[in-house]
Amino acid sequence: MVDEEHADRFAQAQSGATVRTALPEPPPPIPAVRDDDTLVETATVMDSLRSPLVAVLDAGGHLIGVAPRAGCCRPCSPGGRLVAAWLTLAVFVGVYVLLGTERVHRVAAALGGAVVVLASGVVTTRDAFYSSRPESPGTSWSCCSG
Repeated sequence: MVDEEHADRFAQAQSGATVRTALPEPPPPIPAVRDDDTLVETATVMDSLRSPLVAVLDAGGHLIGVAPRAGCCRPCSPGGRLVAAWLTLAVFVGVYVLLGTERVHRVAAALGGAVVVLASGVVTTRDAFYSSRPESPGTSWSCCSG
């Protein structure tokens, strides 16, 4: 938690800062594939650059979309993404209501929501339990032990 005085100092120090100033030098390569590349080629680019997303470019080099890691594992239509978004929102609201009413133990509510999201395929088990960030290689199970 940050008090108001320190938050004000931080905000003043960052005034005028741009996104470019936050990027490392030299900037990392942008993971990109062509729209006619295969899913295997796309997954290879993502894995080699440890990126959960890849830019999709047309023949002229123009950005036409962004493909998530889950999109390489299974076909993902715009309608499917909309259903996934609504399902995620419904699970979030449902768990929040269960937590607020205390009708179900909070651990059971949270785990139930996680099971629904995993079982529906909205989040893959790889994305749920392993991190793509080198500084955080995965779930720390030490927090679960007594």
